[in-house]
Amino acid sequence: MRRRAVVALASALVAWLVVANNVDLHANAPVADWARPRVVRTSTGITAFYPRAWRAQVGNGTLVISSSADARLPRGGVYIWLANYGRMPRTNGFAARPRHFDLWDADRGFQSCGFGFEGWNLTFVDHGQTVQAIVGLGSGARKSDATAVLDKLVIRPAA
Repeated sequence: MRRRAVVALASALVAWLVVANNVDLHANAPVADWARPRVVRTSTGITAFYPRAWRAQVGNGTLVISSSADARLPRGGVYIWLANYGRMPRTNGFAARPRHFDLWDADRGFQSCGFGFEGWNLTFVDHGQTVQAIVGLGSGARKSDATAVLDKLVIRPAA
């Protein structure tokens, strides 16, 4: 009887290890659908294109684009906060907008001031306008979905 219990326990352990090693607990979210993107424009000169299933909210001179209504960055969620600060002195020290945005792990840090998540703070100059983007990704979210939104931004001086 004891031998049977040991064999059963060993078999259960082997089965558990096989299943646990084949389950991806950090699976990526589905790729964003860009088939028919939405567009949003702010009075501060930001035009953003984003996947149809995502949400955008304009308020107080800022724009929030997210893949979920949940601001707590759910699993697979993407959150992008944008602000156009307008013309600033040339000595502001911010780099020109890159051709393509990259979210390097080494640049990731805690974003405070009401955000409360680990993410990226990107500040750049485009068409003379200083723009800040705070980007947060939930577990399993794709960096490429966030950078696609950033790459498609159109920045112009406010009207």
